[in-house]
Amino acid sequence: MTSLIRRGLLTGGGVALTAGLLSSRGAAAEQLATGASEREATRPRREPLDPLRKLARLAAAANAPRFRPVLPNPPAIAAVADPDIGLPNRWRWDDAIRGQLFSYNGQIIVDAGMLAVKGATINGVSARQGARITFLADCVKLGMMNKWDFVPASEPIDWPRFIVDGQYVDFVGTEPHAAGSNGFVFDWTHAGGRALRRITVELSGNSRFAHLSVGPTESIKPIGGESLKFVVMTDSYGDGHSADNFADVWPRHLGDLLGATAVDIRAIGGTGLIAGAPNRAKDRIQDIITAGADIILWAIGSNDINMPVADVTAAQTEALRTIRADARTAMTPIFVFGNWTHSSGPNAAHFINEATLFAGAAALNDPLIFTVPVCSLAGGPLMSGTGHVGAPNNSGSTDIYIAPGGHPTTAGHLFMARIFAGEILQIVSRVI
Repeated sequence: MTSLIRRGLLTGGGVALTAGLLSSRGAAAEQLATGASEREATRPRREPLDPLRKLARLAAAANAPRFRPVLPNPPAIAAVADPDIGLPNRWRWDDAIRGQLFSYNGQIIVDAGMLAVKGATINGVSARQGARITFLADCVKLGMMNKWDFVPASEPIDWPRFIVDGQYVDFVGTEPHAAGSNGFVFDWTHAGGRALRRITVELSGNSRFAHLSVGPTESIKPIGGESLKFVVMTDSYGDGHSADNFADVWPRHLGDLLGATAVDIRAIGGTGLIAGAPNRAKDRIQDIITAGADIILWAIGSNDINMPVADVTAAQTEALRTIRADARTAMTPIFVFGNWTHSSGPNAAHFINEATLFAGAAALNDPLIFTVPVCSLAGGPLMSGTGHVGAPNNSGSTDIYIAPGGHPTTAGHLFMARIFAGEILQIVSRVI
């Protein structure tokens, strides 16, 4: 087994996947899950590969709502000043019992007596990211109390979105009532009536969650099932630049494709292993170590392009070694991603920096560190071309997937998630 694992070390392989990924991913993941389940039955104690076996199982049944049509018969949603009117049965996020019924997906902090699901501020820099709150609701009407810290009309990219039984109500989001304390009421009176539904509230930007409210005979229930948490170290490619909604970032949708129940994104633009002090990877590494990851996605270093190769290699090795030195992450599988290319070809500097990042990871000779190529995919670079959506020049896929300024469009983020899902599943198939 050890030699098999080591042969999977620092290999990406695979081919560029297209719109057929969902079906091919499902078939591959189902085969992985069958073998993983059989092996798991004979292993009563946790082993280093267990998170990858769990990924194989969950990916086989994963629901990726952003790749599905919107809900055909959605509830009526009203943004209101008081969502509790007529709904006296409240379920607070911090209730000792009831609060445990919510499944939180994203970085969570407590602020002003409420659960803050906005991006954390690190060294004075806002690390934007989305978060999700998932639960089962047995009701006709559902109220949700939130607090908003922005003027809604000026921040449509922050508007919350809702997923009901695996389908988005819409991809744009719903404008809140106003800045300050307010919320939403969901009404299924003319959309199926009372039923038990799995609901995900997707919040991004500056928002806080206080409680849910339902009718006197209605309730909120836990979702149950296995959990799998991805924790992501990344830069502006993971914080929503140029996406239609901050939640439309590739790590979020990669998690959906692979069955992750939580994706905690630690993204600050302009940062790298060396670039971006005081928010370099090593400055933020305790956020990764303490986050309770089952799997770490290490997608940092592109902003170190053109820096001395020896310095970047050493910084990568040092950062990963720090993760391994802590008992909490000593055996956590880590996927190291290559160099983003923006709309620059990719050129020689991108290939050099990707090889440098991978060399820094290889120095650990760690069987649970794997690489996911971006420039050096077997089927060609993840994206190619020198154009973007604002100035297409027919030179490659960047005409569609990259916005002015060099960051992925929403389509680009979805494309990245599909490709990376295929790469990771191939890696997993080799090691479990």
